[in-house]
Amino acid sequence: MELVIRDVSRRAIAASTGAPDVVTIFRVTDADPVIAAAAVGERNDSWGLWLEVSTKYPPQIAARDLKTLSHLTNLTHVVLSGEHADEARDVVVAMLAGGPVRATTVWGVLHDATNYPGVAHPLTVWSTDADGVLSADETLRATGAN
Repeated sequence: MELVIRDVSRRAIAASTGAPDVVTIFRVTDADPVIAAAAVGERNDSWGLWLEVSTKYPPQIAARDLKTLSHLTNLTHVVLSGEHADEARDVVVAMLAGGPVRATTVWGVLHDATNYPGVAHPLTVWSTDADGVLSADETLRATGAN
C-alpha cells in the first residue's frame, strides 16, 4: 500500500480520483477539514483526512468528529499531526474502540470517557513522525502528490 498526501482545497476532495492500492490523504488548505470531508460523502477509492491536533483541537474531539464522519462518508484513514501526535493517535484509537476509556496522557485524564455510538466502519489511525506516518501495525513513508 502506498500513502499519498495531497494538499487540496475543499472542492478538490470530491473532484480528485484515486488509484488502486493507493490511499490518498487529503490535507485541506482552505476550510475545516472535517466539514470538507463531510460534504464529500462517498468516494470510489480508499481515502483519508489529515487532522492537526492541538490544545484547541484535542484528540478527544478529533475522535468524536471521526466517529461522525464514519457514519457520513466512507473515509478509511486519518493522519494526525502536531505535537505529541503519537499519543494523540493512542487516544483516538481508544475512543473509537467503543468502550469506556481510562487513560492519562499529555492530552489529559480520561476517566470512563465514551464515544457512542461507535464508528460505522473501521478507520486506520496514523500519526506523523520524522520518518513518515505510523499506525499501530506499520510505518509508511509518505510521498507528496500536489
